[in-house]
Amino acid sequence: MSELKANWMALVCADLLVKALVVVVVAPLTALAWRLYLVWTGKPLLTDAEIAGFFAHPLGWVALLVLGGAGVATLAIGLGAMVRVVAAPLSGGLTGGVAAVVAAVARWSTLFRVSAVIIGVLAAIAVPFLAGGYAAYRVLLTEYDINYYLADKPPEFYLTAGIVGVLLTVLGVIWLWLGLRWVLVLPLVMLEDVGPIDSLRRSAAMTRAKQWWLLRWGVVWLITIWIVSTCLSGVTYFLTRLILDKSSDALWVITLVAGGAMIVWAIGQLLVALVISMSLAIAWMRAYRELGGTGEVKTKPGEEATTGWLGSRLKWMVVGLTAATLVALLVGAWAVQSVSLEDRVTITAHRGASLAAPENTMQAFELAIDAGADFIELDVQETKDGRVAVVHDQDLVRFGGPATKIWDATLAELQSVDFSGEEGSPKPETSVPELGEVLETVRGRVKVNIELKYYGHDVKLEQRVIDLVEELAMADQVVVMSLKAPAVEKVRALRPEWTVGLLAAKTLGDLDAMDIDFLAVHHGLATRPFIRRSHDRGQEVHAWTVNDPVLMSSLISRGVDVLITDDPATARRVLEERSELSLTERVILDLTVRLGLNQ
Repeated sequence: MSELKANWMALVCADLLVKALVVVVVAPLTALAWRLYLVWTGKPLLTDAEIAGFFAHPLGWVALLVLGGAGVATLAIGLGAMVRVVAAPLSGGLTGGVAAVVAAVARWSTLFRVSAVIIGVLAAIAVPFLAGGYAAYRVLLTEYDINYYLADKPPEFYLTAGIVGVLLTVLGVIWLWLGLRWVLVLPLVMLEDVGPIDSLRRSAAMTRAKQWWLLRWGVVWLITIWIVSTCLSGVTYFLTRLILDKSSDALWVITLVAGGAMIVWAIGQLLVALVISMSLAIAWMRAYRELGGTGEVKTKPGEEATTGWLGSRLKWMVVGLTAATLVALLVGAWAVQSVSLEDRVTITAHRGASLAAPENTMQAFELAIDAGADFIELDVQETKDGRVAVVHDQDLVRFGGPATKIWDATLAELQSVDFSGEEGSPKPETSVPELGEVLETVRGRVKVNIELKYYGHDVKLEQRVIDLVEELAMADQVVVMSLKAPAVEKVRALRPEWTVGLLAAKTLGDLDAMDIDFLAVHHGLATRPFIRRSHDRGQEVHAWTVNDPVLMSSLISRGVDVLITDDPATARRVLEERSELSLTERVILDLTVRLGLNQ
């Protein structure tokens, strides 16, 4: 506690400076690394599978080591600066936050190298364990479609989970043991200017036979910091809700209240982060001293911190209050202007009303229409006999059918499986429909979002879909999307006038390079800046898969164009309820979700 009392100003200064350093330097460098990879691949845009494939490539391993080392080194610079602040009084002076950060940055090369070594060792140790988990998955969970294992959880699922759990537990214990051995690396580098390898060796020697002592103190620190953080978060939550509840219909009051609530919340979260960082630095320094550390910190001229107030405290309190009010008004204006009194959103029923009926069946599609959906979304694959079946998985095991792959079965064979699970002959409304049948049934009643599915199999799915749509003259009632960017590009090339979109949970690269009309993304990616940039490019944003009413309302407030949901009836009800809200109520609802106060 004495270290915190004596150094809190310098500790806060050091922490904020390092955060600024991350924003100004590290983030752009990381973006540059990704841009270089895009240039190397010759692709303007990478989606989920391609990003994952990068990290399965040797070049990805090198990138992970370099970027991981840079990330850990940046974290080490921040904590190292704080450790130096705490240690400075031992040598007869108080190192200011700026000087501490300068000293930490001066050691960036050593911090990077030791971080890269640590990550490399941990990664090498992890390889056999991860390989074992992957082998268990390949042997036990690849006979049928993965959705079957996730939904039905057969014995093989629990066996695999058990094997992976044991492997990860053992790996975690090894990593923890190594972490305890290397816990003094940071103070050794920051205070004694020890090199990467020597710091690892000296830390291991100093912590030998003290692992349980370190572990106990680590657990105590974690519990303490959890209690303090929870209390701080609780106070922040209470104050923010109190501010939000004190509102009126006056626009300037709404603006001030909204800005004040967001500032209180931001300050609260900043305090939690500061408490964690400062307490960790103090705990680190105490462990270093307890285990024999004797490093001295020599301060240079100009590093001594200047104490005292410049001018009267009252003057600065008035200035601070005025500045806080202005900031609150600006932040509030930004928050209020993003809230519209008119909702412009379309409801897409994901595989039909799939919460109320078996997915991708005529029953689910009919219920979606009854619920007021604007679109139904469905998945299509090619069959052995050249038909286009409406089905998601690569087999029908999840629905009690055979393990035969969709492309190895005829449409008639697929339709012999009833998705409802009821006894007796399969019913047309709850078995696999053919795309043409669905289109003909819903024509003029609801629009259709067709997702092209491949699973590594492709004959001429795009052309067959185009033929069926044009046969029924439904081009203006259909949109097409896929996870595979080349498939989307192929549809665009075949039918330039059609509405096409890219489906993705993550994207990397230049979305301007894709000639698409919309992006169907996981709702976590559908942030306000992402939506704004997409709209600036002339692209709509479709958010999936959204079933929670509060999240639906939040996404509507953010400006998404389409909600993709398993529960179109709830989405329609949310829209109806929002139409009755005043501006004040909309702002409060939007901020409640934006700040996470609805949890």
